[in-house]
Amino acid sequence: MNFGLSIAKIRMDRGISQADLARQAGISQSTVSDIESGKTDPRVSTALKLLYLLDIRYMEIVSNGKHYGLRPVMHTRPGADRKVFEEAIDCLTAIRGWAQLAVEQVERESFPLSRQTLGQLRLLIDEADRLAQILGSGYRKKSRR
Repeated sequence: MNFGLSIAKIRMDRGISQADLARQAGISQSTVSDIESGKTDPRVSTALKLLYLLDIRYMEIVSNGKHYGLRPVMHTRPGADRKVFEEAIDCLTAIRGWAQLAVEQVERESFPLSRQTLGQLRLLIDEADRLAQILGSGYRKKSRR
């Protein structure tokens, strides 16, 4: 089962409409529909928002022989969320740091790098910041309970 179909099944099992999920995630209902039908793959930050809103904390990598995909895992160990959130934030922080160092080195040394590659590094930094914020807020909300 692919990511979109998994999201659709879980959303329907929980009695949440596409429109409600879209509104909570800050995206359009047609975007949710396209993700669920497999017409489009969501940005990582959008996928994490959907997973968070559906209270899914774990994913597994699955293969159909030619391609890899992510599938939500419904059954989790009690109390494991804190460690997962901390490890994910640590990884994102490291990735962001390496990308920032690369950008700074390119700018400081006038290293010949295409604008597209430099733009992709900056996008990686922005995406890591967004993901860390999403995970951090999810961890803080979860830890208050």
